[in-house]
Amino acid sequence: WARSRDVDAPERAETLLEKMEELYRQGNKDVCPNTVSYSAVINAWAKSREKGAAQRAEAILNHMLKLQEAGREECLPNTVSFTAVIDAWAKSRDKNAYAHAQKLFQQMQLIGKAVKPDVLMYTSLINALAVSSTPDKATKAFDVLLEMLRK
Repeated sequence: WARSRDVDAPERAETLLEKMEELYRQGNKDVCPNTVSYSAVINAWAKSREKGAAQRAEAILNHMLKLQEAGREECLPNTVSFTAVIDAWAKSRDKNAYAHAQKLFQQMQLIGKAVKPDVLMYTSLINALAVSSTPDKATKAFDVLLEMLRK
């Protein structure tokens, strides 16, 4: 659904994910939602550019974190998951996009070695900075670039 041009693609993807969760709770282990399935729905929201898409993507990421904390290791968000949510904030045109993206970036670093920032994540972080109302954006973008080069 992430590549679909359909306006309702993210809602349909999320509905399918919810159905998978329901079937899994009912004992059907063949439809166990995992990092890939959750990340696909996050990506669908990120690509949609709908109003509220970034908030929806972040809510799904937070749901993944709660599932992982409850013992569902197959739901641990990865670099793709975090990058998609940061990208959703960058595309949201929200004046606070960078604050949200920066918070997610810091949250990701707490997970440890399983999740490492990559070029796409740094690019999304810079894009979020560009659309935000953060003062001294150019200097901060340069700082993000330098951090990327150090990694």
